[in-house]
Amino acid sequence: MAAAKKNGFDTILSSFKSICSDLIESDSNFHESITAVNEHLQTESSESTGMTREDKEAVKVITLMLPALEVLITTKQHDVAINKLQAQVRNVLYENNSLNQYSRRENVRIYNFQEADGEDLTKILIEIAYSVGVVIKLDNINAIHRIGPKREGKARQVIARFVHREPQFLLLKNRAELRKIERFKNIVIAEDLTKLKFKLLFYIKKQPNVKSEFTK
Repeated sequence: MAAAKKNGFDTILSSFKSICSDLIESDSNFHESITAVNEHLQTESSESTGMTREDKEAVKVITLMLPALEVLITTKQHDVAINKLQAQVRNVLYENNSLNQYSRRENVRIYNFQEADGEDLTKILIEIAYSVGVVIKLDNINAIHRIGPKREGKARQVIARFVHREPQFLLLKNRAELRKIERFKNIVIAEDLTKLKFKLLFYIKKQPNVKSEFTK
């Protein structure tokens, strides 16, 4: 008889465990599901014969734990929703970064380009390019200007935008030759990268097993 009583309570516990597992794996309405679990427990306990007073008290304890279970499962659902939203935001950021980078494909950034009042950036860029064997005509340049606030003793970066990509490509290809020219040896010419791509490239450069890096 004792074994029969125990089996009745064990059946309730096994059923409860199975339902909880289904809840965790499903995307159903948790509040409604918890209510269903509660009703199931009440039905099972009333239909089970030979349950002791201790068994019934245990069922009550389980019933009292259901609100806490609902909180835990709802939190899990909330975390999953946040993770999905974060993934969607990342995808949007990456797509926006790709579009942003594409819009810069004809640009170059020039660093350590000595700044002076009344400077003619177009003329100086043409001279720099010519010094490394690249011929750039006036009508090849769409726009050129400095960026950022002016600071004492520090030259601001220069962004140059070409009408088409060939002058930009040749200038980037021959930029290493600037190191051999005394007048321009401190000037650095680079692609105009987005912040995200620049950070990624900087990170890659810091890796000990990376010998060279490039972007595309």
